[in-house]
Amino acid sequence: MYTDLTSVLDEIKRADLPGFDGVPLHPNAQSTPFGETPLHVVAIWGHADAIRILLDAGADIDARGEFDFTPLHEAIGQGHWDAVRLLISRGASLTIKNEWGDDAAALASRGENEEIVKLIQLKLAESGKV
Repeated sequence: MYTDLTSVLDEIKRADLPGFDGVPLHPNAQSTPFGETPLHVVAIWGHADAIRILLDAGADIDARGEFDFTPLHEAIGQGHWDAVRLLISRGASLTIKNEWGDDAAALASRGENEEIVKLIQLKLAESGKV
């Protein structure tokens, strides 16, 4: 679906998302007033190819948006397995907490995707953070 950075940013522009009106889009552009970046948007959508393109273009993998959610938090919340797996493989922090003190494991435990829970538990165990 996405072939390059321009195609990703153009899709976000076409979506006419609140907060991005008049904001020049680039990999680390932040919407107003929420602070989401293009990476947050495509993580919510679950578009792994767009995530890859934005990360390759220098997007901040751990950028904090509304309620201090990271792109990983957003992907977990939507149950997007491919997006979660990609973000973790590219180094997304599993320990950053949102405004309510929830990290990736806490958010995953509330979801219905057991594979995401297992992946996060495995990665935390590998890193010695369990």
